[in-house]
Amino acid sequence: MRLWFITAIFGLMLLPIIQMTIHFAPEYTVNENRALAPIPNSKIALDKFPKAADLWFGDHFGFRSLLISAKAQIDWSIFGTSDRVIVGRSGQLFYKSLENDSIPSYESLLSKKSDIIIHNIDTLTTTLKRQELKPSWLFLR
Repeated sequence: MRLWFITAIFGLMLLPIIQMTIHFAPEYTVNENRALAPIPNSKIALDKFPKAADLWFGDHFGFRSLLISAKAQIDWSIFGTSDRVIVGRSGQLFYKSLENDSIPSYESLLSKKSDIIIHNIDTLTTTLKRQELKPSWLFLR
């Protein structure tokens, strides 16, 4: 019984390597917004070869697309989270990349010009109070 278990585990560990070499099972591709790493050739410098080989192996690992899809499905179905989307209030889906791309620009803008922004808001608030108008953002407090 113990030998059978060890043999089964060893066989499961070999499956991705066998898939990489002979492609015995059809695989579908995962849509990625990047080019996969090419196989390193013999002309590459010796000190850069391990990095290039690691990148190629990571991108061409057997059953990679199946494992990526399974992980995404498990995250969504069991945990209700996703690496790629944010779920809105009404179940709407938003790409995280749009949010993640805009956040650093706002943070850098606020860190560089926060004094100017605060001064301008104070000036606007003072001017509106002199004219006996209440700024609309004060209603939100």
